[in-house]
Amino acid sequence: MGFAIYEYKGTGEGNMEKDFFLYNASKARSATFINTREISGRFRLPKGRFVIVPSTFEPNSEGDFLVRVYSLKQATSQEVDEETGVVDLPKQPAPVDPNDPQTGKFREFFKKLTGDDMEVDAWELQEILNAAMQRELKGSGFTLESCKSMVAMSDDDRSGKLGFEEFLELWRDIGTWKKVFKKYDKDGSGTFNAYELRSALRAVGYKLSQKTFGAMVLRYADKESQITFDNFIASAIKLKHMFTTFNENKSGNEAQFNLDKYLMIAMYS
Repeated sequence: MGFAIYEYKGTGEGNMEKDFFLYNASKARSATFINTREISGRFRLPKGRFVIVPSTFEPNSEGDFLVRVYSLKQATSQEVDEETGVVDLPKQPAPVDPNDPQTGKFREFFKKLTGDDMEVDAWELQEILNAAMQRELKGSGFTLESCKSMVAMSDDDRSGKLGFEEFLELWRDIGTWKKVFKKYDKDGSGTFNAYELRSALRAVGYKLSQKTFGAMVLRYADKESQITFDNFIASAIKLKHMFTTFNENKSGNEAQFNLDKYLMIAMYS
């Protein structure tokens, strides 16, 4: 492991973008990356604000860092982070107009997929998504567990199935997130690394603190810390559902739930 020190002119709020490191040289750094549990250095820096960036030598390697700073003169420190919340939510699609010709065509398409009951369950949703998103998918595609979560988080009437309006809203969301995935998959790998994922989430209106973002990566990333398309869709739907649930129950900046409601929300999602 090792570290680098950069001059920092920000406020400490928000994350540092990739361009910062591309266009700013470090002011100091550890002499080398070494395979030990501890590394230290002594530096003389001009008056100002600086950020210390510890890292492993190999990219995408898991690691926890404890940083200690000893200064001959009084100095303060803080973690560079941002508060979880929403930012510039994209314009929401107009409500479904039953008289719109496109809605009528989609309704007929939906009826052919689902039959006369006009409802789709998790098993049917899995077949639909894996057939429609073949080009974007890597590996085995959308899992049944992911599709159960999608149904649960879009199932407003708690029937265990999606009616036409519920399915149409989910389909629109997936279409939006599909475009975002293509835009922010910079290397064309068909997966997101952590940096691409954070940028994509901001594009759909969400910002996450380091701890919350780290929890999402741990939950949805594969062994190589990559997020596949289907897992990105699952994580985006989960995030939307959690923000919606919070906003429906919030008072000020906090939300309150009784135990029964909390368990119901946590179980059926």
